[in-house]
Amino acid sequence: MHNPTMLFFQVLFLRSSDPKKKPDLNQIWTTILESRAKGLESDHAYSILDARQVKVNQRLVKLRNPWGEKEWKGDWNDNCPEWPKTSKKRLNTSSTNDGVFWMPWEQMPSFFSSVTICKINANWHEARKRGQFCDFSSTITSVYSLEVPYGAELEIEVFNSGDGDYYSRLKDPDVDLFLILLNSKGYCKGYKHDVDYYITLSTQVSSGKYTIIVGSMSVVNYLVCPSFNLVVHGSRPFDVYDQPSTNEILADAFQTVALKTTNRQDMGGGVSILTFDDNGNFGLMCENKSSQTVRLTSDFQGSKNVLSSRHAFRMTDTIQPQTQQIIVIFTRKIFSNDVHIAYQASGELLDPEEYSYSKNSPTIPIQASGLHRLRQVR
Repeated sequence: MHNPTMLFFQVLFLRSSDPKKKPDLNQIWTTILESRAKGLESDHAYSILDARQVKVNQRLVKLRNPWGEKEWKGDWNDNCPEWPKTSKKRLNTSSTNDGVFWMPWEQMPSFFSSVTICKINANWHEARKRGQFCDFSSTITSVYSLEVPYGAELEIEVFNSGDGDYYSRLKDPDVDLFLILLNSKGYCKGYKHDVDYYITLSTQVSSGKYTIIVGSMSVVNYLVCPSFNLVVHGSRPFDVYDQPSTNEILADAFQTVALKTTNRQDMGGGVSILTFDDNGNFGLMCENKSSQTVRLTSDFQGSKNVLSSRHAFRMTDTIQPQTQQIIVIFTRKIFSNDVHIAYQASGELLDPEEYSYSKNSPTIPIQASGLHRLRQVR
């Protein structure tokens, strides 16, 4: 019996998003009092109606309180003496307490935490599909065929429909969602992955046929299958059809996501490790272009606030010659907390005659088997 060859590579990798600062409660309290003193309601949404520049260095935003009353009392309010008469008339400023007012753009970050923009695309085309997330053990993965006769700008969105066991078990509207767009040759055109109640993939495509793959890692991590709505908007006509799935399509799709990334570490001997991430969700793939089997040991035990598609943080996998495999995908566990990914990887070259079969330790969970299938190197 042949012994494995010497250790031929070792990788140490550490990645962490910026640590979130602890909230300054005194500062928050001061901001609440100041906002109320200036006529703004705390923890309240306002509509943005307009934005103008009235002077060389003065930008103003027109807001509306949906209550129809209670307005901004700070700089450039309706009764502010700084208003030039021509600008006040041109911008239709009224002293009536109707909830509509102007305020300096530069002061908005002091009182508002975010701005949400709703795209209004007149004369765009729309298609909708409703489905239910399934695990990755069968051919029931949600796959759709997208046909675009002409080049078009697309907005592809997936919404958690907010029903099923997910709510009763987790009490949280946010679901781990991913969206992959493949071109006619099966290569990744776009990828989006986030823990939210919806995700959006914006892209420009040329004429041709594409594949949309919709999924949720929550199925693997929590064994629940929430429903979803797929909505596609396009600047030019297109068609969306249900497409038969295969056992390999999910593994192929995520492997093309990994191949699209520039995060490749060549380990010598024709073996590479590829990593990809989006919004705190992290994946690792091993690509073996050598003529020998590789035994890869991956240790993620230093990682924090993530869930593993393998239900483990240390794993050993044998990768056959001229094959590649998604080793693991980590997703954010608690959305509001920081994600910390740390791993150490080491590998051995093995005699392919002695190690002619694939082995995974621990065993890949059945609900994630389609994701981690061994596939031929492209």
